[in-house]
Amino acid sequence: MWISDDGRYNIVDVPEDAYPGRAYLVELVESLEADEHHTLVTRMQEFDDAMIDRIEVLVDEDAPEVAPDPEREAPYVDEMIPRRVLDSVDWDAILTPPFRIEAIDVVGDRWRLDAWSFLESVVEPPVTRPSARNLGSSSTSS
Repeated sequence: MWISDDGRYNIVDVPEDAYPGRAYLVELVESLEADEHHTLVTRMQEFDDAMIDRIEVLVDEDAPEVAPDPEREAPYVDEMIPRRVLDSVDWDAILTPPFRIEAIDVVGDRWRLDAWSFLESVVEPPVTRPSARNLGSSSTSS
């Protein structure tokens, strides 16, 4: 997932019927005990923070060579995450204790956040954050 020139995230959610494995993942999540589900959500929040930190480094002005390239990204705008990417992830490792969420890294930088969004769409209710971190803006309190 990248941010395009017009400020949109280049991501399209995976429709329910487009990835048969989604039903399996939903079943895996539903089989978790309450404490396991809580642990999963906590780990997802920690991993989410780590990925945001990674993005902040990538978009840092000291590293312009890794900035999104609009020409390179053009074919991906509004494209759904490929099935081969979803199939490459070891969902069992992610969704069963000890919740090895780092297993999602196998998809590489280009699809990591898309796969992460897919995972969040499977884990219901959606993971909620007590406070949002907004990339590119300073935090101010009112």
